[in-house]
Amino acid sequence: NMTLTGLLGSMLLLVLAMPLQMALAQYWWNWEAVLQGFMTPYFTPVPNSRFTHTPYITSLSPNEYDVIVNVPKAGMGAYIGHSGWVDYDYTWTQWPAPKGRFVNYFLGIPYAAPPVNDQRFRIPRPAFLDVRHAWQAKRYRSACMQNPAYMQERIPGFNDFNEDCLYLNLFYPNNTYEPQTMLYPVLIFIHGGDFAHGSAHLYPGHALASQGAVVVTFNYRLGVFGFLSTGDFASTGNYGLWDQIEAMKWVRDNIRYFRGDPSSVTLTGEGSGADSVGIHLVSPVSRELGLFHRVALMSGSDLGAWSVANPLLVRTMDYAKELAKRLGCSTRDTYYMVYCIRYLHPDSAAMLSAASAVKPHHPASPYVWTPVVDGEVGLIPREPVVERSQGRFAAPPAIMGFTHDELAKDADRRLREWGITPLSSGADFTDSDFAKAIEKFLDYLKVRHMNDTYEEVFFRYNWWSQPDNMTARREQFIALISDWGVRSGLDYAIKMHSQRQPITYAYEFAYRGLNDSTPKPFGIYQGTTSQFLFGLPFMNTSWWRELLTPQPPPTLFPWDRILDYNMSEFVMQMWVNFMRYENPTPYENRNFSWLPYTLHEQSYAHLFINASNRRAYRPNQMAFWRQRYELVAEPIEPVPTEFPYPLYEAQIATYVLGIVLFICLIALVGIIVLLVRTQRYDPDTYVPPEDAFSDAFRQDFISAKNESQI
Repeated sequence: NMTLTGLLGSMLLLVLAMPLQMALAQYWWNWEAVLQGFMTPYFTPVPNSRFTHTPYITSLSPNEYDVIVNVPKAGMGAYIGHSGWVDYDYTWTQWPAPKGRFVNYFLGIPYAAPPVNDQRFRIPRPAFLDVRHAWQAKRYRSACMQNPAYMQERIPGFNDFNEDCLYLNLFYPNNTYEPQTMLYPVLIFIHGGDFAHGSAHLYPGHALASQGAVVVTFNYRLGVFGFLSTGDFASTGNYGLWDQIEAMKWVRDNIRYFRGDPSSVTLTGEGSGADSVGIHLVSPVSRELGLFHRVALMSGSDLGAWSVANPLLVRTMDYAKELAKRLGCSTRDTYYMVYCIRYLHPDSAAMLSAASAVKPHHPASPYVWTPVVDGEVGLIPREPVVERSQGRFAAPPAIMGFTHDELAKDADRRLREWGITPLSSGADFTDSDFAKAIEKFLDYLKVRHMNDTYEEVFFRYNWWSQPDNMTARREQFIALISDWGVRSGLDYAIKMHSQRQPITYAYEFAYRGLNDSTPKPFGIYQGTTSQFLFGLPFMNTSWWRELLTPQPPPTLFPWDRILDYNMSEFVMQMWVNFMRYENPTPYENRNFSWLPYTLHEQSYAHLFINASNRRAYRPNQMAFWRQRYELVAEPIEPVPTEFPYPLYEAQIATYVLGIVLFICLIALVGIIVLLVRTQRYDPDTYVPPEDAFSDAFRQDFISAKNESQI
């Protein structure tokens, strides 16, 4: 009886202690796995202390325009967004024009864990939220760390930068007359900024979503935080690209709950965002995951002049070591060097300042922190041009194109650095200025045969029909920089893509806002296309102020309420049609039908108020940079400041091997000495070697003499 009583008492204590055990272990939502520990639980979330984000809890009551979407998955939960209004007055689509459309939007949804502390310079891991609290998704989260000048030029006073920046934004139509089960095609947009600047703040997707699509924008790590590479496994680099993959995986797994069709995803980007799209086309990692089904490359490709750092020209180890020296970290061992940068320097502003002081090698990329070739086990196993030439790239239906004056701002910056009359000044761009600019540019490229290359470039880019036309001369210099940096690589990508995919469309964007405040000589600069794709003409200052609060609104120039509005609607309609039908103009739009690009016809769309199809964009100049330039110029490869590969491990191996060989040599000498000393002989029978030789010689001589006498 005593034994039975004790057993029952122990069982009672165990049952009473079990709730406390579950509470302490924070497994209260998975109590079945605790009660039946021998069973493998089908769902085991991490404990509360391991949640990647702290929810923003507010006492404010829900707004009448709030929208709640529940994602019934581990680590997801409910998201509270908002519904906004997009005005559509003055368009050519309908008359009378519709007064507007509602769009639901969710801002600042985390898609990856904050890349801080031990997660700095590492591949991102998925976000995992506390499902007990709804996530407030009604405001933009911080932009990724960068030099604030780029953002403040576009949004004066903008100062919201943080390493914790891996968030995405969703926009989709709020049409009550449609069934709620209807799914829209999805557009994922990757912002540009030379892999060093930019943010999703600049690309609100309200107007584009109102055309009948789900628009996703997001931030990814930039600069040193996203692309620090040591050339080995200490820091493989390309973290910003891995962030993009993580965002696309989030969209693939969850976009259905926001009325997006996961089987109809179009990946698009502008500038370095388009470079990223091209990289995902050639990356085996992105191809195997199947994260997108169509692409749109705007003003960039993986074959651009600085899309991926050429390992023969760029020594990423040098950049990493210079950064470490500026931060006071040892550079003897790459693993300790990265450890020091990751843990011992938590001040991101100081690191950004040190990274900005690292200068690029010439004639390598003008930017230091860019994507790199990270080997067979990485994201980019080989250079994109090698992958494409060997047919290892995805070829989904595509739109690819550029603007009329692609790198006008970059050309202006270079002229200022070279002490030549800048484009923005509006002053005369003389023939001597043009000649000096070409010389400086070729000197920057470190060409071996300066005279021959200069003659080729001058012949191809001088405006021979009117050599004294200064405006044409200025535009030709912009064309020179644009062809070299963006257009020749993108033209080559279009040609290779069209050989494998008949649904390929090319374009040249040639429209500039009538009241655009940028200097007139900049023309249709890079970034113009996205202004009209995202419907910026439909957004006024008050609308921006409400969207960006507490940040100030951007400085806007007045949009023309007829031409600008209709050009924007024209571009949005064509992109949405491509997302939906894989054809930008399934029906004639504004008397225009966009013809696909073929290697024989080389047709491209000249996008203007009166759009038209043209053929063979600047074939001589494109062929020069793709085929002729390397043969004529023979660029000189830069000499690295330090040996490009880590020597610490090799030095240790050499020291160890030397010590081992020295010990072996000492041991061998000792063995020989011992053998000599331990050799024993009989003094009575021992004959010294010299005596034995003398006796043998004497006997042979006597024998020979006797034989001769006989």
